[in-house]
Amino acid sequence: KDYKIPGKRPMSKVSPMIMLNSKKEVEIVIGAAGGFFIPTTLASTLSFYLFLHDNITTAIARPRIHCQLFPPTVVVEETFPTTIGPLLNQYSHQYVTNDTYSASGQSHAIMGVVQAIVRNQEGSYEAVCDYRKGGLPSGF
Repeated sequence: KDYKIPGKRPMSKVSPMIMLNSKKEVEIVIGAAGGFFIPTTLASTLSFYLFLHDNITTAIARPRIHCQLFPPTVVVEETFPTTIGPLLNQYSHQYVTNDTYSASGQSHAIMGVVQAIVRNQEGSYEAVCDYRKGGLPSGF
């Protein structure tokens, strides 16, 4: 059972993050929903945003990939480049599929839904919702 008691680690993979710049100002607030897919969704989105310098909308919209140890399956979204699968097989990934059932128990599950707020170059904030589940950002 997932009881909230002292000393017990929650079973959820929820990982909300607040990132600050060197002046200790908030630069990004980000989180995701999606069970097993949360860690890889946040890691890939932040990688695209921070290291490849995508804008946050593009970083969130990029096709997703998910790998976990058990079962030894790499799950990709249907829009993921088909040329990557054979390359992953060369690195001992046994199975590459776009069927999310093997990882989540739900066929064609959404592979993580990101919500983010980032500081833009002008110093104001921009909120972005993941298109995969609809919705609009809101805040004050």
